[in-house]
Amino acid sequence: MKINVSLLSFLPKPRDISITLEGGEATIEDVMGKIMEEMEEAVRERFSRALEHEGIPLCMIIANGITIPRERWREHHVKDGDSIVILPLLVGGG
Repeated sequence: MKINVSLLSFLPKPRDISITLEGGEATIEDVMGKIMEEMEEAVRERFSRALEHEGIPLCMIIANGITIPRERWREHHVKDGDSIVILPLLVGGG
């Protein structure tokens, strides 16, 4: 199955990629693992740090227009042709 993924603000410019997963069923967590597997090592390290820190999610995943909380990545199933957007959470202010 093919999943369309948009990575926003993790890299110098947004990047759209297509992930191919084998087998009948897959979850958001499977998609995240495949993305990590296919990234260059330097980008993978930065991306990994941007996902989570000490158990606190640092990114938001939107699957077909619906926000998927981190605790549901293992149970939220994706299907062929789904679109996923991954963007970092921005914090700060002053």
